[in-house]
Parts: sequence; structure tokens; C-alpha cells
Amino acid sequence: MARTIKVNCTNIGKELFLPNGISLKEISEQLQGELGFTPIAAKVNNRMESLTLELYHPKQVEFVNIASTAGRSVYIPTLVFLVASAFEELYPESTFNVAHISGGILLCAYELKGADDRGLPSEQVVETISQRVRKLCEADIPIEVVEDETKDVIEKFRKAGREDIVMLLDNYHDLYATYYKMGQHIEYSYVPLAYSTGCITEFAMTAGEGGFMLSVPMYEYVATGQKKISTQELEVCRENEGWNRRMHASCVGEINANCMERRGSGWLIKVAESLQERKIWQIAEAIVSSGKRIVLIAGPSSSGKTTFSKRLEVALETIGREAYPISLDDFFVDRVDTPRDENGEYDYECLEAIDVRLFNSCLSKLLAGIPVDMPTYNFISGRKEYRPQNCNVTSPGSTFIVEGLHGLNPNLLTDITADQVFRIFVSPMTSLPLDNHVRISATDNRLMRRITRDAVQRNRTARDTLATWHKVREGEVKWIYPFRHNADVFFNTALVYEIAVIKPFAEDLLREVPQNCAEYAEAKRLQNLLSYLVPLSDREIPPTSIIREFVGGSSFRY
Repeated sequence: MARTIKVNCTNIGKELFLPNGISLKEISEQLQGELGFTPIAAKVNNRMESLTLELYHPKQVEFVNIASTAGRSVYIPTLVFLVASAFEELYPESTFNVAHISGGILLCAYELKGADDRGLPSEQVVETISQRVRKLCEADIPIEVVEDETKDVIEKFRKAGREDIVMLLDNYHDLYATYYKMGQHIEYSYVPLAYSTGCITEFAMTAGEGGFMLSVPMYEYVATGQKKISTQELEVCRENEGWNRRMHASCVGEINANCMERRGSGWLIKVAESLQERKIWQIAEAIVSSGKRIVLIAGPSSSGKTTFSKRLEVALETIGREAYPISLDDFFVDRVDTPRDENGEYDYECLEAIDVRLFNSCLSKLLAGIPVDMPTYNFISGRKEYRPQNCNVTSPGSTFIVEGLHGLNPNLLTDITADQVFRIFVSPMTSLPLDNHVRISATDNRLMRRITRDAVQRNRTARDTLATWHKVREGEVKWIYPFRHNADVFFNTALVYEIAVIKPFAEDLLREVPQNCAEYAEAKRLQNLLSYLVPLSDREIPPTSIIREFVGGSSFRY
């Protein structure tokens, strides 16, 4: 009698008894009519897996599609896998890499080295690659999952000329490693890839300066109108790439080598912090030169806005300009008047949660030198409070640094003319490469910052932070990113060494997320990502660093 196993499919709320050794792909085909969608991957016991996985023991299975965040985490690296394969096939002497990620848009670069390929117009190259990728998708070719001894996997990638992956796996301590194969093309990925090229149904490739943009239409940023990466963001990206090359920190493998050298790791921190300090001074000088007295600072969660605003205040004071900090959070309407979202919960992220009229009144008086009673919002009572020490009179020429979620929203200032305002968008804008084709996204960077800070400052577990992250992201897409191009200046708060420092803090917290909860899959993904980095001590990080806002030890008061 053939042995069966019990599979609890959470999508349909049923327990199934299926043949031992059945694959997830076979299960999804049996359930096609009940699922209502075509899966790209599945969570097995709350851990992401390729649909090629065969089951030999009882499991809980949740299938995911490309409309979900989990599904997109599989879709995008699979698309990159196909683009890399097309380059390898059509331009075998070329190099291809993902240089930057912004939402659902990937900025990609390539270099043609073959004698017959040099000088080809970028439009022709991109169109040729795009057509080949579409052919691969139409062919519905299986993508094979291969497990082998790590030393043998390293040798395969060395022969393939992928020294970036060789460096990455040099510090990988597992005996076996998994890679992906389609024909002669092989790729390494810390997340599962789709089981077949046919899973890739939508993408766009647009030729641009130095490469092309690869976009995923169903991604929320692209869906809400972001069709390209801004010029300012490109400048930040290119500047950061130049810095990293000079510091020999262009990928995780190089950073690991730096971290394992005592002098090298300290030097990496010092140079990265000095470069960031120089940018803050340049912004302070630009503000003074502009003659503008109001500085609006906005950015997504865990971008380092608060520390940046405090360091900017110090820089302005040093130049000789009196600076006065203002937090938009102190202008929340009383909780009883706070709007509610579609689920009936308080929506603190909409503009209507801010007392815009009071904010404009206070700011106008400050500009005029009139005494103002500034509010302080009490997050426990949910009410604004007026304290004696908050009665302020500022001197003529003072600069007011306003930091908050809606800093770049044009509807925030109703009584102040634009010629008085200097706008800054603050975020970790650049992503750290694991290898040439895979980057640690800026979103993951912020998430790991927030997990660490929530534990240090707010006594929240990693599970708590992961459970609410989707709501934070929804607010950012609606209230922050649509207005970021109103900024006069973009400031990149990412530090090339920071994830190596955050690693020991975040890993301990992520390990506490129980397997029997929905947040486990994301916790496990982040643990897998962090496993490739050599940990770095925070001992040499200065007390004014943006990273101190998240790991503790800052000399600023928050």
C-alpha cells in the first residue's frame, strides 16, 4: 500500500492526504480550481520554498502568487536570472549587473567585451535581450534546483567567472549549498526562484544612460506611477558606487574581507562616516546660501530622519546659523479626532492626522519673531500638551528644521510661500550587493534597522515589528514616495558597513520569532540574508552616527 502524507493547505482550509514524495507543483495543479490563482512559490511550515520541493512528511502549505509581497520576492530574482541567462547566451563575453533597486525598478548595467559586440547601440542590445527573455518565458523551461557540497559549488562559480559569488560563499559555513540551473546558465540566490521560466509574465526593459531599467509592473511603486528612477537618485547611486569601490566594499564578499581585518573594519567605519558628515556639511552650506529659513525633512520609516536633522542642526550652528528643531509629530490632532482607516483603526499616517492649521500658525509666528507656545504630543494620553519650557521666541534669521512624515507634501504649508522652504528627502537610498545580480534592498535595510530599534527603544519583539511592517509600507507608498521628487536635495543615510553591525542584534531577535506564526517566513528570509555577512562590532561607531539611532549608544536625545 502506497504511503500517504497529510498536507494542511491554508489557502483552502483543507487537510489533504497525498502520495509520499509529491511535489508542491503537483499539489498546486490538483488544487488549481480551488486556489483561484497560479502560484509561483509556497510557504511550507511558514518558510518560502520552490514549487519543485517534494514532500515526505506532514506539512502546512500556503501557496503564494505574484500579487503578494512574498511572491514578488521570488518573481524579481527569477526575472534577473533570465536576463543574466540571455546576456550569457547572446553576448558571452559581456558582464551584467544590477546596480540599483528602487521599488519595482532595477537599474541594470552591462559591458560588451566581444570584438563583434563593442559599440552596439544600447537600444539594440536591450531590445535583443528583451526579446530573448520573452522567448524563454514563452518556452516555459524548468528551472532546476541543485544542491551540492559548498566547496564544489564555489568551484562551479569560479569556472563561470563569478568571483562575486566565490567571495560571498567563502564565508558560507554550511556543508552544502543550493544553486539554480537552466541549460548552461547557473545562478546563486538566497531566496527560492520560480520553478519555470513560464512564471515570468510581465516586465519592461528601457534603455538608458549606461544600461537599462528593468521594471515589474505589478509592484506597488510602479503601479502608483513611478516609471523611472529620478536624476537625483541616479546621482546618489553613482556617487555611492564610486565611494564603495574606493573603499574596496563593492559587495558583501569585499566587506567581509574588510571586517576580518581589524584595521580594515575600523577604517571602513571611519571613511564611511566621514563621507556622510561631509555631505551633511554641504547641505548646511547650501541652506545658508539659499537664504531659506524653513527646512522640511521627510523620509520613510527608519530612514534616520531624526539623527540627520540633529546633525544638520549642529552643522548649521557651527556655520553660524541658529537652528530650531520642530517635530511634526507634536502637531498630531488629539486621538479622538484622528481619522480612521478602512479597518476602523487610527490612521496616524494620513495628512489629516496633523493639525495643519496650528502648524502653519506656529511657523508663521516663529518666522515673524512672535512668541509661540509650541505643543508637545503625549502619545500615552493622545493629546497635545503645552509646557512652560515650550514658549519660544527666536532671533531674526533663525532656521527652522521641520522633520516628519509629511515634510514634502505640498498641502502641508498653507501660509508659507515656496521661496522660504528648503526640502530634503532622507532615506537609505542605495542597496548593498550580495553579488552582481542580488542586492540587499534599501527596504530590507530599513526593516532590519526598525527591528533593532524597536527592541532597543520600544521593547517590541521582531514579530511585532514584522506584523505591522506592511501597514508602514502602505503608508509610505501613499504619503511619502509620491512627493519625494519635490525635494531640493536627496540625502542617502545608508552606510556600507551598517548591516554587518546590525547583524548580531537582528539575528538574535529574528531567532525568537516562532515557526507557528505568519511572520516566521519573513524572519527566516532575513536570517538567510544576514548569514552571508561577517559580524562587525559597533565599538568604533561614533556616538553621533545615524546607526546609533538604531543600535543604541547615541549622544543625541530622542
